[in-house]
Amino acid sequence: MGELLGLPISLIGLMILSSMSWGVACAATQDPEKPIARSIALPPETNEPTTIALGLTITNLSEVDEAREQFRLSGLITAVWEDSRLAFKPRPGEWVRFYDQEQMWTPGLEMVNAITPLSRSATIGVSPNGRILYVEPFAATLSTKLHLQRFPFDSQNLEIVISPFASGVSLIKLKADSRLTSLQPGPFLELEQWKLGGITSIDQSMTIGDSLRVDQVEFRLFASRRAGFYIWTMILPLIAMLLVAWSVLWIAPANFAQQLAIAMPTFLSVIAFSYAMSFTLPRVPYLTFINAFFLTIYSFVFLTILETVAIYALGRAEKNHAAAALHRRARWLFPVTFLASIVAVIVFFFG
Repeated sequence: MGELLGLPISLIGLMILSSMSWGVACAATQDPEKPIARSIALPPETNEPTTIALGLTITNLSEVDEAREQFRLSGLITAVWEDSRLAFKPRPGEWVRFYDQEQMWTPGLEMVNAITPLSRSATIGVSPNGRILYVEPFAATLSTKLHLQRFPFDSQNLEIVISPFASGVSLIKLKADSRLTSLQPGPFLELEQWKLGGITSIDQSMTIGDSLRVDQVEFRLFASRRAGFYIWTMILPLIAMLLVAWSVLWIAPANFAQQLAIAMPTFLSVIAFSYAMSFTLPRVPYLTFINAFFLTIYSFVFLTILETVAIYALGRAEKNHAAAALHRRARWLFPVTFLASIVAVIVFFFG
């Protein structure tokens, strides 16, 4: 990709950011034989559209809000293109000149799905042959479509869509460049609840009005949820509550009061527990895996109460033999049916 892309992007970014104050002075004293940069209002006029290589570096995923289907992250937008109007004859020791955004034409890159606007603080370096490296730090809250059916064992593609919104967009060809796209390792890159698996990009286009076609690039940040919190605080406690409810199956059918004293409070505890945990669950209109698991636990605790009432009714009708037989069968029938139900739920969501 030329002189500027011959160095690692992280090194180039560091050199650019550390040279901003010197760069402004260079821009003010550029080669007098070349046009003034701020007079350039459109992309270069060539036979072909100006190709802009676009990349995204993610440095921090700071929040994922499932209920609002939003996420917040920060990083760098990097773009490279050529503009022969900015070519210059370098002075001794000069290999790059720096410009402010107001001094030259830029593609006006914006995140289409951003809820908060981007800051306009890009640093722009130009090599002697007119190759431009554009680096813009950002911190943005974006909206995306989350697929939470498998929650809390889900994975998501967090989408970042970037498109140019400057003058002359019809003369721009925006192309994703994997060499400019990466995850920046560091202690702030990931949340404890999410593990980032990589970032990919897709070239797209959108139509504005009846005929204006604008290129855009969609970056997809792959994130998989670490489900440990939900296993330890929801799934295992619910299973423990169910086992407490099933303990009544080993109490003699004649001890109805003792059975009910265990089963009913357990049922109410499951309801209270689910209400307390609901504040940490995504509020989506469709059924998720954790919702199905909760409903399965509810159902079997409720069936345990019904079994207790049934053997009590059989005892009142002096059918003690039938009551004892039902009680013995329930001891293996309930666990086997529960395991079959859980397998069916897993197959439904993950099969």
